[in-house]
Amino acid sequence: MNYEQKRDALLKKLYKETGITFEITDNTNDEVQTIAKLEQLLQHYPSDDNRNFFFQQFLLGKLPKEEIVPGLHRFHVEKGTPVVLFLISFRQPYSKDSLSILSSMFAPDAIHLIHMDETNVVLIRELKADLPEEQLYEMVASTSDMLGTEAMISARIAFDRCVCDPILLPEIYQHCYLALEIGSLFFASETILSYSRLGLEKLIYQLPPQACKEFLQDHFKDFDFKELDNESRSTIQAFLDNGLSLAETSRALYVHRNTLIYRIDKFEKQTGLDIRKFDDAMICKIGLLIADSTS
Repeated sequence: MNYEQKRDALLKKLYKETGITFEITDNTNDEVQTIAKLEQLLQHYPSDDNRNFFFQQFLLGKLPKEEIVPGLHRFHVEKGTPVVLFLISFRQPYSKDSLSILSSMFAPDAIHLIHMDETNVVLIRELKADLPEEQLYEMVASTSDMLGTEAMISARIAFDRCVCDPILLPEIYQHCYLALEIGSLFFASETILSYSRLGLEKLIYQLPPQACKEFLQDHFKDFDFKELDNESRSTIQAFLDNGLSLAETSRALYVHRNTLIYRIDKFEKQTGLDIRKFDDAMICKIGLLIADSTS
């Protein structure tokens, strides 16, 4: 690389780190000294490690308020531009090569790729416009497919709404982290988790343990969901998932209608709940979720 290329590369890096365009109009140094001076200037500005540290502390809510806006400006995350945050959780500790693959896959849309811990990475992407939840889901699904097919990386991805004010990103991060936590309890097979789609699972997860214990005692007495055999459990879950429809559930389970009714009646004898009735079905669903969250 010749002098001009080195000089231009350093000036470009200075702009990237500071947001300021530098020009050399009057220079008493020779070429070697000029390059050395530019490198010295860069030493006074954040490296990739410092960049990662800033965003990590910012997302975790550990930065002093007075440092947030100047820091975001320094790293070119400005108010008014829609951004979305993906929390990518690897099945096992990832390597630097994995981060390099991620960075190359999403450039230039990935404003920042942030190392949170040995298994979790945050990807912040800039959008051309505010997108509804359905389109964000499609974007995440595409990202998940790319990780699996092109990078051979197994991971789960959580996301929330996009925002136009980067000050809200720590809140979005916490929502995504919560989605991963809830997903590990209730959606073990899911690779894409939307905070807005968590539904009752989110509510149950945040209930005090004592309230959950009292609910089970009030409605199920001595009955323990852990004692349900797999056949009964899958039948109840399928019936709830199919809108309490005997016909739809029979087709989904490939069982005769009378067999399905027999299993539902058996559960009613065990618990006193007739899950063909909406109120009893809701009590059953909540009970199942509580049992899953405490197992």
